[in-house]
Amino acid sequence: MKNELCTSFVEGDLDEELVHIEVVKAGSVLVESSYGRLFMSPTNKLTLHLHAPSIPGNFPTKDYGEFNGLQVVGTTRSGWKFNTLVFLMKPLSYLPGEDMAVWSMEPFEVVLQRTTEGELQSPIRYSGLIDKIDCLFDKSTTRMVEGSTRPSISLDWSEIKSAEYSIRLYRGDSTWSILEIEMQSNASVEDFNNVLQSFLNALSLRMGKRVDVLATKITHGRTETSHLAGFHMTRLKHTGNNPIVPLVMRNNMGSNFLMAAMEFFRENQNSAVINFLYSVWDAELVSRENHRLQLAIALEGFSKYVNKLQPGPLCTPAEVKRKADEEKFSKLKDEAVKLIDSIEFDEGHRNRLKNVVKRASLNDSGPMIRSAGECLGINFMDDELKCWRSMRHAAAHGDNSTFDETESDFFALQSMLYRLVLRLVGWSGPVVPYGQYAKYVTKPDHEEPVVQTINLSTIKAIRRVEDNKN
Repeated sequence: MKNELCTSFVEGDLDEELVHIEVVKAGSVLVESSYGRLFMSPTNKLTLHLHAPSIPGNFPTKDYGEFNGLQVVGTTRSGWKFNTLVFLMKPLSYLPGEDMAVWSMEPFEVVLQRTTEGELQSPIRYSGLIDKIDCLFDKSTTRMVEGSTRPSISLDWSEIKSAEYSIRLYRGDSTWSILEIEMQSNASVEDFNNVLQSFLNALSLRMGKRVDVLATKITHGRTETSHLAGFHMTRLKHTGNNPIVPLVMRNNMGSNFLMAAMEFFRENQNSAVINFLYSVWDAELVSRENHRLQLAIALEGFSKYVNKLQPGPLCTPAEVKRKADEEKFSKLKDEAVKLIDSIEFDEGHRNRLKNVVKRASLNDSGPMIRSAGECLGINFMDDELKCWRSMRHAAAHGDNSTFDETESDFFALQSMLYRLVLRLVGWSGPVVPYGQYAKYVTKPDHEEPVVQTINLSTIKAIRRVEDNKN
């Protein structure tokens, strides 16, 4: 399915002339214009310009902050109807000899729609340009290369099929890949949205990063709709503070994994699982410290989530030990309060000390993490839990250790979280362990341990190769 509008957008060549524009706020039209442009700026930002009175009657003359949250609707010369929200509208330049200005806006997602006159498209068809995917391809394309007598064969696409949908993933170019989905003829829009989001969740899980959609084209009936991601989506995907790593072997069982993960995420209640990972991946875009802290919090929160999934009272060995420790700790606090009461001391000071003792708790999620592992058949080692305690405390209290100093703790936590997620999703194949505790990680349903360990220097070397390719 040809996708010229989306391709011109991601390649930075988009330039659509607008012949009618309305700027709306709270249902009221603030200004109308008969000329404008929707284009990619030299800095590769989606930009909207329109010609309008230099000081429209409903606009303040100075406080441009009031222009936040505006809806902009209109029509392009090529026949698209568009709709978007803009972050800010401000005068860019004034037209000589006229009481007019060029107003500039940075839109959120732009939705363009038109009715086609061609053949009626009964099934929903989707073509999307997504973040670059550099693996998972198991089907080949044969091409003749100019000047050569031998054809070129490359693995550059993969396919997943069911009675309900057909999904194809193509390698694309150096910055984006192509995702195509075709639904069966009687599928509803809700069915399509469920399939699309489930696949993106599964693909993100497979790649170990959030896979964003840059631009899409959907045909349904005679309606063609395109979505272009605005400035809030075209963000830097990786800061380099901490490595983002894949969860499972990159060149192994890609389609099988995606199919299993898709079915898992098609159940609405399972969307919470990927949200834990999104919180970690997105935190890396903020700072190294935020990434470390969010990873520790996500492991803690996901462990609590897993424990709550178990029917009836939780009776894992770790949970039994935790309850026994809490009971002993409670008795110890009672004895401490009695001891404080027996000592002659200022009444106010004594009551303050008693309140401190009464409020004290074990405040350790280590047993909860161990219990979550036991629920899913994973035996976390004491050293792995020590890594969690160490990084959780350091990140929460502003320890400015370099990543090299906390590398082993970071990778140990990352492996722990990934293993829990993979087991809950139902994956029973091999996993990639990271960090110095990789020797403890075993293949599910296998006796032999996975011995592959990836350290920081290895990942930095891989990064340099990938950067040079781009």
